[in-house]
Amino acid sequence: ALNIQAEDEIEYYFTVWDNDRVNGAKSAKTPTNTYKAPSLQEINDQTEKANKEIKSSMAGAQSDAAALQKEIQSIEKMMTEKKNLDWNDKKKIQDLLDKQKELEKKIRDAVNKNKQKNNKEEEFTPPEESLLEKQKQLEKLMEEVLDEETRKLMEKIQKLLDENRKDELQKAMDEFKFSEKEMSKEMDRMLELFKELELEKKLNEAIDKLNELAKKEKELAEKTKDKKGKSEPLQKEQEEIKKAFDDLKKDLQDIDKKNQELESPLEISKQEENKDQVDQKMDDAQQKQSKGKNKDAAQSMDDAAKKMKEMAEKMQQEMEDAQEEQQEEDYNNIRQILENLVQLSFDQEKVIGGFKKNKRYSPKYIELRQEQRKIKDETKMVEDSLLALSKRNIKIQSFVNEEIARINDNLDKSLKYLGERYTNNAVVHQQYAMTGYNNLALMLSESLKKMQEEMKAQK
Repeated sequence: ALNIQAEDEIEYYFTVWDNDRVNGAKSAKTPTNTYKAPSLQEINDQTEKANKEIKSSMAGAQSDAAALQKEIQSIEKMMTEKKNLDWNDKKKIQDLLDKQKELEKKIRDAVNKNKQKNNKEEEFTPPEESLLEKQKQLEKLMEEVLDEETRKLMEKIQKLLDENRKDELQKAMDEFKFSEKEMSKEMDRMLELFKELELEKKLNEAIDKLNELAKKEKELAEKTKDKKGKSEPLQKEQEEIKKAFDDLKKDLQDIDKKNQELESPLEISKQEENKDQVDQKMDDAQQKQSKGKNKDAAQSMDDAAKKMKEMAEKMQQEMEDAQEEQQEEDYNNIRQILENLVQLSFDQEKVIGGFKKNKRYSPKYIELRQEQRKIKDETKMVEDSLLALSKRNIKIQSFVNEEIARINDNLDKSLKYLGERYTNNAVVHQQYAMTGYNNLALMLSESLKKMQEEMKAQK
């Protein structure tokens, strides 16, 4: 394969032969054409444009999924109040299924656009290994949003609608509501992870540019210090480095803006003082160059190079410190969530035992229901904590959020049945919830173990 770099030019042509065995093969050659690879600036501009489009699609999909949730709730209410569905009712459900298809197309377009963008970046500006791994993980998570189960559920609802099987349709719509809620949450999570990855790439690019500019400025200082009199080529070279640094300052402003847009911004300083000092030293160098004071100009260039190198080192250190701090926080949060889940499982088991011992008209029934409400409230807090954690840790699998959501869904149904004094039905959903606690605890225990191993390996 050709190792094509940014701004490379390749001349090519095609030659074809016929298969005339009597008179001998004859060839024809096409005119020579030229392929020019895009420049780094063009690649960056294309990436920025693609990132904006992908983020817009993701935000739109999340909003659409949330709106569909409300429509499903409205249809569920209508189905509860009506014995049979008329033409208008069926039309509303059909419209809902059509909107779901449009939503899936929007998500698919975002997934494909992200893949195309990543492939182009990898071709011309390959990211470092850790970023590439995160990129692949995000691609996988985005693919999983469009899961096979949702597609099968849509087909099932369509079939039940066509056959006018209202009771079964009602149950399927309840599952659709849950699925849509999870899709909305996952798109919200994907959007945040996408922004975080975008920021990390930008930071790495800025650090690389600073190091490159520092190197060029240092080399220019070496060429300048022994030069006699004015030198237009060296003055032009300094002007180009200064312009590149001005462009880099705009990149740093964009990085700060993107960082502040995150739900959990990194602690990265703006380095205004260092930027001002680099500008001042390069201005001094240009003034001294124009007067032919090359030794003095070289000293200013050398100072500017040192400051740019210092900026790059500080950015690198701040980014590494922020990532290390986040990793430690994530570890502590998972450990706390795990402890909470184990306690909730014990509490749920105790409440189930209480309902089995006390009949629905027992004075203790209300007290037990209050205990169940407390478990539900605490589980909702665990769900919120897990979602927040998964928004900044790409290694948290999507099924973790789905599992805790199903636990809460079962607890909601349990409370509904308890309100109607249908104890047996309530206990069934309580047992589902308890199984969910145990499954989730096993998942997080495994995640915690992997994190411990990673943290040990880094030390």
